[in-house]
Amino acid sequence: MLGLDREVQAGGVHYAVRVREGAPGWAELAELVERRGAEGVRLAGTLGALCGPALSLRAGAPAVVWGQLEQLASGQVAGGVVELIRCVLAVCPAHLDRVAAALTPTGRYGHRALLAFIAICVDARAALTAYDPLELGPARALGYGREIGQALHRAGGLPPAAAAGLGLLVAGRLGGLGPADELAHRELLLRAGLPVTVPGRTDLDAVAAAVPPALLLLDRLGHPRCVDGRLLTPVDPAAVRAALSSCRRPAGVPHSRPAVTRAPDRTASPAARDNGRDTVEASGPNKERPR
Repeated sequence: MLGLDREVQAGGVHYAVRVREGAPGWAELAELVERRGAEGVRLAGTLGALCGPALSLRAGAPAVVWGQLEQLASGQVAGGVVELIRCVLAVCPAHLDRVAAALTPTGRYGHRALLAFIAICVDARAALTAYDPLELGPARALGYGREIGQALHRAGGLPPAAAAGLGLLVAGRLGGLGPADELAHRELLLRAGLPVTVPGRTDLDAVAAAVPPALLLLDRLGHPRCVDGRLLTPVDPAAVRAALSSCRRPAGVPHSRPAVTRAPDRTASPAARDNGRDTVEASGPNKERPR
C-alpha cells in the first residue's frame, strides 16, 4: 500500500501528515478519528488543500493532517500543482528539473507522482515553519504570488487555479527576475497546462487595486528579497498594473510555448538577500528536506 508519513515541528507545535490509499487507509482514518476525535484530524479533500492551506497553523493546530490518494486523484488537482510550483520557485528550486519533467497538461497523475508532489510541499513547509510557525518571516515564501492570484480571482473573475498560476508569473515580473528565472515560471505553468497570459478582458485597474501594498518578491529562484530586514517589498498599484499588462493577451491571441527552460541557480535552502548579504536562512529539526 502506497503512503506518506511526515512529522512536522512548527515552533512549539508538532503534527503529523499521513497520506494513504485504498480501504486500509480509510480504516486507519476511522481508527484515528475515534482515538483523537474529529477535531484532532484535519481531512484534506483536495490536492490543493493538502499541499497548502491544510498544513497551515493559521487555521489552528491539528494533530494529524490526512489525505486519501483516491480522493485526491479524482478531484481537482490544478490547485495542488500550483502550490507545488510555488514551492519550487520560492523555496526549493533544486526540484525544478524533476518537477518540470513530471508535470503534464492533462492533469492526470498517478498515485506515486501525487505522493512525490505532496512530499515536496510538506518538506518545504517543514523547513520554513520550524522557526516561523505563523509564516511572518522566512515562511512568507510559502505565499509567493498568492495575493496577486487572489486579486485576479476575486477582482478579475479568473478561475482559482488559473488565477493562482498567473499570480506567480506577475510576481516574477514585479520582482524583475532575470530571463532564465522568469522563463522557469512560465515553463512550469505551461507544462502543467495552466495559462501564462492574463485574458484581454480582465479589468487590470480593479485587480491592481486589490493587491496589498507590500508583497514577497524574489531576487532569484529560492531567494526572497529582503527590504529593511523584512521579506516584504513595497509595491504601488501602477507597478502592479504594468506587470499585469505585460502578461496580458489580447482577445483571440493564443499563448505560445517557450523553447527552453533553465534556471542557473537552484539553491535547495531558502534564503533572502539584502545588499548581497544573506540575511535569512531557514533550517529546522525536520530531517526530510527537499533534495
